[in-house]
Amino acid sequence: MSEFIRTEERENCPLCDNIGKPLLMGLSDRLYRVPGQWNYLHCKDCGLAWLSPRPVSKDLGKCYPDSYFTHEKPDFADPLSVDTKDQLTAFKRRLRLAILRGWFNYQHLPKQSYFLSAAAALLMLLPSFREKVTMGLGQRMVSYKEKGRLLDIGCGNGTYLALMKRLGWEVAGIEIDPEAAKIASSNFGIYVHVGDIATAPFDSESFDVITMSHVIEHVPDPVRFLGEVIQLLKPSGKVIIVTPNLQSLGARFFGTDWYYWDPPRHLILFTPRSLALCLKKAGLSRQHIYSSPRKARKIFRKRLLLQKTGFFSHEYEDSLTNHLWAKFGAKLFEILERLGNFVFYWGEEIECVAVKE
Repeated sequence: MSEFIRTEERENCPLCDNIGKPLLMGLSDRLYRVPGQWNYLHCKDCGLAWLSPRPVSKDLGKCYPDSYFTHEKPDFADPLSVDTKDQLTAFKRRLRLAILRGWFNYQHLPKQSYFLSAAAALLMLLPSFREKVTMGLGQRMVSYKEKGRLLDIGCGNGTYLALMKRLGWEVAGIEIDPEAAKIASSNFGIYVHVGDIATAPFDSESFDVITMSHVIEHVPDPVRFLGEVIQLLKPSGKVIIVTPNLQSLGARFFGTDWYYWDPPRHLILFTPRSLALCLKKAGLSRQHIYSSPRKARKIFRKRLLLQKTGFFSHEYEDSLTNHLWAKFGAKLFEILERLGNFVFYWGEEIECVAVKE
């Protein structure tokens, strides 16, 4: 990776064109240690934050080293199989099958007993159970559609697409990292276009669902990007977006030590309001926006690791952040975030479902 990254200034808000005000100055990359000092500007009107200066388009690849997480080989064990000697694991997976049938319309999955289905439905009232049984996918755990086609943009090594294929969807991916795309294709037999959405060989209006998890914050022009996404979506199709929440409790409490700043890779960071404006400008007015505290404990542990080592990654991360007091602090932080999330949208991630009209 070259140490020299060419940059360009972006003084105006990418959404409303107002002149930005300094938000954070002189940040460094404390995850992958890409060289440089980075600033974020902030729009007082819409709440958006953006990197300025930012890497020029041709140098964005230099911000993603070979150790970037999309290169990791998938650890995919079938989460629906009850063919295991571990009775507790088998029971949990039967609960999952009951939920997928009853709540998400996957009627082709094995039917479970009435008692188990009723128990699973009651347990869905508990956020922690709901997150575990849906494998932490949140809004990306979509209801079944017969012969439905699903596209995942920024699919990485393909584990999410492999699950949706297992559930009966016809799936495809887009991934700019050729190594990650190769892993997805060779391990799961999934077609992955290597490149960006502008060069993808898909027909217009060919997908029922398009998902993107932690992708839009890496895009220089999110409105234009979403316009290209809409072209691939069938009428009444859904776009599902997951992205860091600039309004989260972690961003408020930890300031410059918030894990999701991640310069120079995160070019834009949204609040729920600014993401809604972005979607509207792209032509997606019918939208539902949520805030998820699912990553609260991770954000707390990452901040703790940063305090101990000066970086967000370390070979002894587990031992440094999994002791009793760290677990207690992370759980307390999660509880606080969940309580405030009902009113203040404090979750570490924004989840959005937008429908093409």
